[in-house]
Amino acid sequence: MNRKQRRALNARGQVDARSMARNRLLEAAVCAHQAGRLDEAEQLYRRVLLGDPTNAGCYHHLGLIAHQRSDHLDAVELIGKAIALRTTYAEAYGNLSIVLAAAGDIRAAVGAARKAVALQPDNPHAFAALGSLLHKQGRVDDALEAYRTAVRINPRRAETHFLIGELLRNAGNVKASVEAYRKAIQFDGRLDGAHLSLGEAYSALGLHDEALAAFAIALEINPNDSEALFAEAYLKRQVCEWPAPMPNIPDPESAGTKPVPPFSVVATGGDLPSQISWARKWSRDLETACETRFKPKVSCDRSTIRIGYLSGDFHEHATAYLACELFEKHDRSRFEVYGYSIGPDDGSPMRRRLEAAFDRFVDLRDKSHRDAAHCIHEDELDILIDLKGYTRGARTQILAYRPAPIQINYLGYPGTMGADYIDYIIADDTVIPAEHEAFYRETVLRLQGSYQPNSFRPVDEGEQTRRMHGLPEVGFVFCCFNNTYKITEDVFMRWMRVLTRVEGSVVWLFDGGDRARENLRKMAAACGVAPDRLVFAPKMPFSAHLARHAVADLFLDTLPYNAHTTASDALWAGVPVLTCPGETFASRVAASLNHAVGLPELVVASLDAYEECAVFLAQNPDQLAAYKQRLADHRSTAPLFDIERYVRGLEEVFVGVVMAYRRAQA
Repeated sequence: MNRKQRRALNARGQVDARSMARNRLLEAAVCAHQAGRLDEAEQLYRRVLLGDPTNAGCYHHLGLIAHQRSDHLDAVELIGKAIALRTTYAEAYGNLSIVLAAAGDIRAAVGAARKAVALQPDNPHAFAALGSLLHKQGRVDDALEAYRTAVRINPRRAETHFLIGELLRNAGNVKASVEAYRKAIQFDGRLDGAHLSLGEAYSALGLHDEALAAFAIALEINPNDSEALFAEAYLKRQVCEWPAPMPNIPDPESAGTKPVPPFSVVATGGDLPSQISWARKWSRDLETACETRFKPKVSCDRSTIRIGYLSGDFHEHATAYLACELFEKHDRSRFEVYGYSIGPDDGSPMRRRLEAAFDRFVDLRDKSHRDAAHCIHEDELDILIDLKGYTRGARTQILAYRPAPIQINYLGYPGTMGADYIDYIIADDTVIPAEHEAFYRETVLRLQGSYQPNSFRPVDEGEQTRRMHGLPEVGFVFCCFNNTYKITEDVFMRWMRVLTRVEGSVVWLFDGGDRARENLRKMAAACGVAPDRLVFAPKMPFSAHLARHAVADLFLDTLPYNAHTTASDALWAGVPVLTCPGETFASRVAASLNHAVGLPELVVASLDAYEECAVFLAQNPDQLAAYKQRLADHRSTAPLFDIERYVRGLEEVFVGVVMAYRRAQA
């Protein structure tokens, strides 16, 4: 071997030694990374790059470390370097899509995910990840196609079936979602999210026993799952299975705590600090999923103010009956009024009436969140009013794109949305006293009287008799047509004591299904009250429901979630409402209505006073008759039912916020 050959051999040996040393460093870096020692892993990856600056894998893993530290922009840059060095790096494209989504750029995330599936057309995980991103955009059909491709590649992947279930349930196809969740559980019985969502689907279908069983399995797998805890507590309240207290779970901001639908917190009796904490957590997640924010697009040259109402309830629904005249009676010389529907068209007369009530009515059901927001943005609104909040069927993410310069939480949701993209909440002095404002992210706009609009309600004509409704011919009839989840054990016990003290009386309740009826009757018997003194009212057409109030004597409210529309329905039908307000918006609505209708005497300070007042009115028919006469005399003049006055007051509020916005922009 000559000298030249020996030098070449030595050089190869040195290269091999350096390569082996880098490989050992890389192995150590990966081990440290997998063990969660991020600082050590980062140092080792960077040492590898000193000797091998074109190592795409190191840049990729450094990007993942940045992502784990929530440095998403650095993560995008580092993973981008990896892809520039290796343009076919499918895994890097997949992780880039995750990082971009975390950074709020869903559109770019979808592009990266599409590149990943193009490079790995046989990877079910990549297609499922693409579907999840498309679902976040509200592109239901495209997301479902991606999920089904993932299933064709691997029919036994539980996570994909679970994602299909989530998409179907969110799209309103609850029955189909059940089958998808069952398949997910078939392939992975420990997938707690599938059990939780299966329970939610069963609950929506009224299959309460099956729902509670599914929640129990989810909590057996993960006892600290905040979402499952709230879901179980809410369902127990729906079927009156007590005790069903507010779940005892970590602070919403604790690491690893899952976001919980804010309405679950309101419905299970969460206090004001809990409500704003959970709402802020939920709203931030929605905002993160938006890849852009629209810039205000308002014409200051218009002589009118352009307002839009966003709702999923533009059909036969309580919100529609409350607000239909509001939409119709806006002063068209000062306002242009747009309606944006995200709910079903039920073909009802109410739907046709609402379509005619707006200057422009737009059906957004089939548009993605972003496309719906873009449509609203192009209409150059001054104000967008959300009538759904976080209730079922809401699409709050549309508002997270900020399609209008002023966005208002109104009527549909009794609490704060906790969102930076919701500027105001419509209220009154009763539902949000000044001392409660700190628990609302929104600026509070107060109306005189009550915050709630009340349109004319048609009532079926014809005689109403107790026999028609299964009620005794003689005796006092207390009623409460609230949903069963609002009935708490404390309130029910008060009712039973009232029945015990008022001979021959009954309580007439909304029929919440077999399990709720059975539980309430068992509880009545345990209190020494004959179960047949509970009479259950089936669901009826709205005008017939109003008419049957004629055979009731007194409406008993619930706490901590009051009657809302059910209370104003009773007052409209001439039945006084007895209420005890709490500390939250949801617990103060009936008090607001009573003050606005001229019956402040029926707002009492405690449950003890509530019980005594119920007994007193049952035993003093002249006093009750006086309250009923006051309702009859004031129905056309009380602020609660003066829709013309109400609309003018609301319009002045709208003018005020628009003028303030324009001054701030000048």
